[in-house]
Amino acid sequence: MFAKFSSFIQQKINTLLENTAWNEKGFHPWRRFLARMLDLIIGTFLAIGLIGAIFGGLVLVCDYFAPFQIDNLLSPETAQTITAFFESFIGQVLDIILTSFLATLVTALILGLTGSTIGKWIFGIKVRDADNNKLNVKAAIKREMNVYIGGLALAIPIISLCALAHSYSRLKQKGKTIWDDQGNFIVYYHNPNWKQCIFNVIGFLLFIYGYVVIRSL
Repeated sequence: MFAKFSSFIQQKINTLLENTAWNEKGFHPWRRFLARMLDLIIGTFLAIGLIGAIFGGLVLVCDYFAPFQIDNLLSPETAQTITAFFESFIGQVLDIILTSFLATLVTALILGLTGSTIGKWIFGIKVRDADNNKLNVKAAIKREMNVYIGGLALAIPIISLCALAHSYSRLKQKGKTIWDDQGNFIVYYHNPNWKQCIFNVIGFLLFIYGYVVIRSL
């Protein structure tokens, strides 16, 4: 009897601590921005690894069944043409758009399957639906794609900066982004304390490191 009562009290205390540790009325645009960028960097690494694995598998299968055709497909001339295209201005812009799309899709899947992302976890951010439940895969994809289109403007250089500035202005004025408003999503922020500050610094350093690594690829 005492053990049940003690467990009940402990449950109530944990619930109270959980509720008081998070606040939906905060305004933390830089935490949101860095969480987004860190998630995109992680999503980019995962997407590159997945594409590499799929492409490598296809090459092996094609090489087994039709070695002559795969040799022609991956000829030095073909590789040189592809490389030259992606080194051009249009190719670089297209590369950014496609890479950001794949990274956003990976981030959405992680959010829908686990209820959070590494970036959101580090920077103390939670996203819930109108019923205060974790987002499912469908809702997560819808939200992340709306961010990709409306918040990042497909990650197109310069235009993306304008979209980010507009999103920041709306968040500052109304306390909610347009994609969260339209999707009835609730964003909670972990209340600032020394632990959260340490996590913010760690997240920022991870973002810088990831950005440098991606730029060197």
